[in-house]
Amino acid sequence: KIIVQLFRHVAMLTIPFLLLAGSATLLVRELGAGPDVELADPAPLAAARVSRGDVQRRLSKRMAWYNVKPEQWLYEHDMIRTADASSTRIEFADGSSLDVGPDSLITLEKSKGRIVIDFVSGNLSLKTLGKGVVIKSGEASIAADDAELRLSKKIRAGALTVDMTSGTAALEAAGSVVKLAQNQRGTLDASGTITQVVSLPVALLKPGTGSVWALDRKRKVTFEWEKTRKDDTRLATLEIARDPGFR
Repeated sequence: KIIVQLFRHVAMLTIPFLLLAGSATLLVRELGAGPDVELADPAPLAAARVSRGDVQRRLSKRMAWYNVKPEQWLYEHDMIRTADASSTRIEFADGSSLDVGPDSLITLEKSKGRIVIDFVSGNLSLKTLGKGVVIKSGEASIAADDAELRLSKKIRAGALTVDMTSGTAALEAAGSVVKLAQNQRGTLDASGTITQVVSLPVALLKPGTGSVWALDRKRKVTFEWEKTRKDDTRLATLEIARDPGFR
């Protein structure tokens, strides 16, 4: 009995060790192989044109993360993450573009001929040309045609905010579909339920959405807004923060 029990204890300790060793071996092989080998689909979905700070990419069925290089091709199932004070611009074949802000995580997918951006957390600015790009977040989806919109989602709170800069979008969640128009905001709670759709009191004219400026004491940036409705008497408050998702 003592020998049998001893054998069981040794087996229980050995199996986790072998699993850990196997994972470590797989990770070492991936790091040595590099990010551009054994691609299941050689046709890229997009390209990361401009990156700033710490931007990384993980391929499908891989454990390792790799730094995103300038003009980096991106493929189906690729995961993209940005660190604090980091960002990247992704461009698609149809001319649509996606600005991924700091502390963000997305996955690129494809379904029914359309590119699907699985938005986990962070801040995104999307400009669509045509009907080729859809945003998915949890059980919710946003289909925007020829539109500009901003999305924000904090992973702990789970709430999703969609701001329409131009055009229209169909926001679908929990069996309901809501159409968002220019200068409207839609909000979903952590359960994926659409909780609010409101009109924004002002619209930003300058600088453009997703603009990045390297400033010094001699250079100035001018901000311009306009009321979305002349009869709107609500007051707007300007708040400035380093974090694009401070709202």
